Amino acid sequence: MRPESFQCPRGIHVTLEAHVRSRCPFTDAPDSYDVQIEYISGGLCIEAHSLQEYLDSFKDQRISQEELTARINEDLKKLIEPDVICTRLTGTHGSIAITTEVCGEANPGIQPV
Repeated sequence: MRPESFQCPRGIHVTLEAHVRSRCPFTDAPDSYDVQIEYISGGLCIEAHSLQEYLDSFKDQRISQEELTARINEDLKKLIEPDVICTRLTGTHGSIAITTEVCGEANPGIQPV
């Protein structure tokens, strides 16, 4: 499953917020994360409904938060070829809050999310 894209003006600054679930690769317990994806379009934008379906496809996958952050960022970078893209996942493991972030090529006009 991969999200869809559509043509949009180059240079549009887009921020998407969503939710993703997966399974802990160590305990097999369900994990739940808030997702923030921020990018500057290179001429393509991410279609929101298909993005949520893509994120839902991780529900039964055993994957760490760090790997999931990198995977989402890489998949979306390949899909829309933005000028820059940053993906952030925030979740809680027991009583410990963890935030992971991956950014693509840095553009001086944007700071990481």
